[in-house]
Amino acid sequence: MWRSLTLVTSTLVTSMALAVPAFSDEPQPGGAPSDGPPSGFNDDGWSLYVGGGGFYGPNWSGDDEYSAAAVPFLRVTKGDVFFASVQEGAGFAVINNEQFRAGPLATLDFGRDEDGNNPFRVSGNDSLDLVGLGNISTTVALGGFADYEMGDIKFKAKAGRAVSAHEGVTAELGVDYDKSIFWNGPPLFIAFGPKVKWADGNYNQAFYGITQTQSDASGLTPFDAGSGIVGYGVGGSLIMPLTRSGLGITFFGSYERLTGDAAKSPLVIERGSKDQFFGGSALAYRF
Repeated sequence: MWRSLTLVTSTLVTSMALAVPAFSDEPQPGGAPSDGPPSGFNDDGWSLYVGGGGFYGPNWSGDDEYSAAAVPFLRVTKGDVFFASVQEGAGFAVINNEQFRAGPLATLDFGRDEDGNNPFRVSGNDSLDLVGLGNISTTVALGGFADYEMGDIKFKAKAGRAVSAHEGVTAELGVDYDKSIFWNGPPLFIAFGPKVKWADGNYNQAFYGITQTQSDASGLTPFDAGSGIVGYGVGGSLIMPLTRSGLGITFFGSYERLTGDAAKSPLVIERGSKDQFFGGSALAYRF
């Protein structure tokens, strides 16, 4: 469940941040959920976002059984330049202009417990699929992010290397179409687009490979996982401010198809599914 938590909290976190700007009677620029500093909504000062959300997703990356979890939220930003939260990490836009932003990024790379435990779970049972595979410790990943806006289209990229645990390298590329819709009532901000994730052999072996020792303990066939595309998919969100004072709500969902060695892993083939679905909502207030 920790790995599934990692897959969705980035969208949840940034969606909540974007959902809660104070809005005026004039159209405001829209911003799609991103893995770097959100654009368009924040002013140049400091902001604090407090709230919570819930999502429904696989117990682990590749699982075919799902459960629901509730996630608290605390985020600090300074305009478009700095952001920090437990879920998305901390980043600083060294390059920051109207179209392009880029800078260093440090994130928490959540691991995986073989007992399937997740303290945020509100429904569903602990998965027994991972017993015998050992724990993957949570670590810090150091890297960077970049995004480029071209009208209603935003190109996004991020990459990082874990400094301990599996010491793997991951990279993500995505494209979002985001649009502001104005009619009777508050504006609605919609965003959707495709995304693809790549990982090196260290990462893929940790999450999808099966050593001989793990095979003996779990009953799964040994498998060496190499580098390559982990998965691709599409996601979207609907963001709606509820008040002029800073309260907003977000609904989001996504679909991911595992591929490469992740899809060939005996863990996924025998105990899971290549198709991964996620959905949830979030509510937050901006101070």
